[in-house]
Amino acid sequence: GLCSKQVDYVNAYCQAPLNKNEELYMEPPRGYKVDICEPCVLKLKKSLCGIKQARLCWFMCICDSLLTRGFVQSEMNPCLGVVVEKSKGNQLN
Repeated sequence: GLCSKQVDYVNAYCQAPLNKNEELYMEPPRGYKVDICEPCVLKLKKSLCGIKQARLCWFMCICDSLLTRGFVQSEMNPCLGVVVEKSKGNQLN
């Protein structure tokens, strides 16, 4: 039979690192005290919900993780990861 599992990650977009080839900066949120300089910007180390790159950063992060664990991306739907386990009773000789 087919065994499927689904996982839901809370704040998944905030867990993904940014792409190595781009740098993103943001203005400090209201109420955030910055002693270094005024005005200033903050360099992001991880993705944030609301930035355009958040979905792609998370997708690349989860794909890399799943591929290293033996999953294969579906050709019809790249968002679907599949693991095919060979059962000992169904071997063809």
